[in-house]
Amino acid sequence: MKSWKKENKIMMKLNYYTSEVDDNKETFVEHWLEGQRVYLNFPDATDFISVIDKEGIIHSIMRRNINRIIYDNIPSVFMLDEKNTMESARLRMEMLTQDLENQREHLTQQKELSKMKKNGDVGSV
Repeated sequence: MKSWKKENKIMMKLNYYTSEVDDNKETFVEHWLEGQRVYLNFPDATDFISVIDKEGIIHSIMRRNINRIIYDNIPSVFMLDEKNTMESARLRMEMLTQDLENQREHLTQQKELSKMKKNGDVGSV
């Protein structure tokens, strides 16, 4: 990594466990990882916390294996005040309400289609 400036990066120390099997006995080994928190844009990324270490290597640790996170630096843009927290919660509720309405509409359409098929109102494709 060419630059290791900390002012606009989420810097953290991550304590996590890995399991190792030795002579049919499973043990858990503790590890520490230090670096910059990064966000990856693909579906499995939500199951992991990803960190770039000082050598530029990206490590993705499964959330359930993480024991502790110590944040060394969090830029102020990532901090939510009370107003932002409430607005975020309101938006999440609106999204959930919209999703619920979409699911209801989908179920209604499925029921109507089933009725039409049962009555023979729908021809085969």
